Amino acid sequence: MTEIELVRSDLIRASLYPIAYYALGRKKESDAALSELVTKYHEGAAYQIAQVYAFRNQSDEAFAWLDRAYAQRDSGLIGTKVDPYQELAPRPRGMPRS
Repeated sequence: MTEIELVRSDLIRASLYPIAYYALGRKKESDAALSELVTKYHEGAAYQIAQVYAFRNQSDEAFAWLDRAYAQRDSGLIGTKVDPYQELAPRPRGMPRS
């Protein structure tokens, strides 16, 4: 986590914590960091929030935040062409997970 502290952008740093915690299997801390990210940046960082949900394989939430990003004209959407976190589970939206 020390490397994350070196990131200069508060937004990027805030979006990295929930991903890192989740990757380490620390779901409770990931949930708390994601909640903080949403609270602080919901108006201008919908794309970054979608990235976190996508990494956590929460497709419905990721798509909902991508929709918000589109409505907000979030410049991060250009990343959907190359962003590896956007490889969401191949299932129709709204269908329950198995």
